Amino acid sequence: MSFTIQKKHLDEITATSKFSREDLKKLSDEFNKVSKDGQLNREQFASVVQSVLPSTDQITAVVAGGDRSSKLHSLFDAFDVDGNGTVDFKELATGLSILLMGTEQEKITFAFRLLDANGDGDISLEEILLYFKAYIQSRHKLTNTTMDMTRWKAISDHLRRSFRAADLDKNGTISLDEFHKAVSNPDHPLAMVIDGLFVR
Repeated sequence: MSFTIQKKHLDEITATSKFSREDLKKLSDEFNKVSKDGQLNREQFASVVQSVLPSTDQITAVVAGGDRSSKLHSLFDAFDVDGNGTVDFKELATGLSILLMGTEQEKITFAFRLLDANGDGDISLEEILLYFKAYIQSRHKLTNTTMDMTRWKAISDHLRRSFRAADLDKNGTISLDEFHKAVSNPDHPLAMVIDGLFVR
C-alpha cells in the first residue's frame, strides 16, 4: 500500500517552494509510488529523484564521490534536514526546489550542509579536505587519470588558507554565518573554490 500526500500539504509546499502545482503533483505521484509511510529511505530517495529528473547530472555534479548512486546517497543527507534518517515529501520538494531554482543564499546554505559531513552545524578543515579530495578523485575517475599528489598538495594548501580566511573567530571550524560571509564575497578564496562546484 502506498502513501498519499494530502491536498493541504501540497498547497503548503506549493506556497513555499518554487515548483508549480503541476510539477509538485508529478513529484508527489512518484513519491507516493515508492513511499509506504510518507518517508523515503536512501534507496527510495534515489529512485524518486532519478524518475523525476531526466538527467540527475545537474544535481549530482555538486556532490563529491564516485558513481551517480553514491552521489545521490550523499544528497540524501543534505535533504534530510531533521536528521531522522529519512526524507519526507516536504524535505524532498524543498531540497529539489533549492538545488534547481533556489536563491544564492539558499544554495549557499545547501552547500554548507553538503560540506558538513558529520552534521554538527560546523565545517572542519578535515571535512573540506575530504570533500574536495573525493570530488577531485571522482573527476579523475571519469577521465581514467590519476591524481597527481604534488597537485593535490597545492590544492590542499589553498584549501587550508581559504579555510583559515573563512574562520573569522579562529575556533578551528566554519559556522554557517562565517560560510555565508565568505562565499557571498566573490573575492574571498573560499568563494572562488565553491564557485567551481556550485552553479549560483
